[in-house]
Amino acid sequence: FKPVISMSVLNKVESMQAFLFTPSFQIFRYNNFLDILSDHHYNDPINFARVRSHSLLKFINRHRKSSSIRNRFDTLQHHDIRAYESILAYESLNVRKFLRILIREESIHSHHPIINNEELVQVNFSNYVRYLINLPSNVNPSTLTEVERTHYKYKDFFRKIADALYSLKQEDMGDGCDVELTKVNLLLHSITKVSYEYILLEKYNIQILGKFHNNCILASQSSRGLFEKYKEKITSQDPESTKVLIYNTFYSVQYGWYLALTVPFVRVFETNIYAENPKIIDDSELYAEIESRIRKQSFVESDKLLFDDYFKKLQFEEFSEYKSMPPEKLVNMAKAVDNESAKYSDVNRHEYPDPSASFSHKPMNFEFYSESLSTLESNSFDLIHSRDLQLQLTPTNYKIVLREFYRILKVGGKLETPIVKYGNESIFQGAKDGKPQWDFMEIDLANFLKIIPNFIEVLLVELYEIFGKGNVKFSVVLLSSSNEVNNFLIRRIGIQLFEIFGKIDEYCAKFKDHDDPVKPMSTEGGIHYYINICAQKSQL
Repeated sequence: FKPVISMSVLNKVESMQAFLFTPSFQIFRYNNFLDILSDHHYNDPINFARVRSHSLLKFINRHRKSSSIRNRFDTLQHHDIRAYESILAYESLNVRKFLRILIREESIHSHHPIINNEELVQVNFSNYVRYLINLPSNVNPSTLTEVERTHYKYKDFFRKIADALYSLKQEDMGDGCDVELTKVNLLLHSITKVSYEYILLEKYNIQILGKFHNNCILASQSSRGLFEKYKEKITSQDPESTKVLIYNTFYSVQYGWYLALTVPFVRVFETNIYAENPKIIDDSELYAEIESRIRKQSFVESDKLLFDDYFKKLQFEEFSEYKSMPPEKLVNMAKAVDNESAKYSDVNRHEYPDPSASFSHKPMNFEFYSESLSTLESNSFDLIHSRDLQLQLTPTNYKIVLREFYRILKVGGKLETPIVKYGNESIFQGAKDGKPQWDFMEIDLANFLKIIPNFIEVLLVELYEIFGKGNVKFSVVLLSSSNEVNNFLIRRIGIQLFEIFGKIDEYCAKFKDHDDPVKPMSTEGGIHYYINICAQKSQL
């Protein structure tokens, strides 16, 4: 199994066909996201906070209980399909842990060693399941490597789950059905179902983040400023797109899709620290030399195509008109523009009346960028946005990355870094110490990453140096874990941090005697922080 380690594979159908066993799954995945977003109402995070918290606690407790059931799975005979789905959900997280190892090992040879990239984990998971299904069954175990034996361990597990699901559904099947194909379909359906539950938790997380900024995951001032730039370009018929760069490893592509669809008047690129060569990004002199002579990526032609095919068809008149549109209307607008795009001009509309639903795998205004920041033109982006810089920057690369952000921003462009930080047991302790703490519960990130101690302070000092002190602003909002919305957000981020570093069992075990979906445990209580930092590039 050769894991996908380049995000750009997901930009085009042709590359997905070359690297993915079932590229059509990405189309299904995108359409499913559109359905989820269409059903969203901006007040859902508040109106359904208790329901969301209950779903999260249900996920935690199911995982905790499934740990013991998994150990006796070979002797388990159950008549409730939910028992097998619980075990499947539990083992799927173990598969994710294994895939992180494979991704890291594969990336060491040609890239920055990838410790965590949520989208790569999700893409490789769906690809890996299909790889296991296609593995030949009759092999000599003595000829297998350790990694290959792990493949067959998971193949055997999935086979047993498929057999169990078929035994429960056998009476509903016709006499002439293909038994093996039916088992595979039942397995894939169940995997999709339990994966969907995990993905929903991330979706709720993103929606809550939007509530912090007037129903947008960008700062309110930023979204208004980007809209004004879009209107200026439409009025002057300037085909250069208004560009946003997401610097992200923590969230899956759902985050980028959400931004591209809910802020449809910008062109969204996503990249991360793993696009850099670690030997170069840690050497400021070498990086500067390479940046000065490397060929830059031009977006002139692609901007022109996107302007004609997409942006000038949006037809927004006023910012207030855009802000009044619910997600369903934004999704419908994106699909309508996509359906009328040039790429579907030769599609038979009688056979495919909605080609977007049949062929599109991403928003028209979104793409991954898998090259170094040094390949980007200076003064080319209007906004850079990152929620997990503390997981990407290190003591040896942060100065270079932040200066590259400054270089590629246009004059007037902004760097936004909203950060959720776990804090102290009380606001008084936080005030006394003067800063939020790095660790969360028993996770000390320094054991897994080359983190920057006192990250917030170091980041602010460097931004003051690069952008000028008068051009850097920050705000701090206190998050009480007693609030239902905050409680969900804190637990959801906690789950992912523990899962990234292979400790989700330990996290879920903390809830053994806790059955209140909203009331925080003693270890969760106190004050946490939502810190929003914004640096703007000014005219020299």
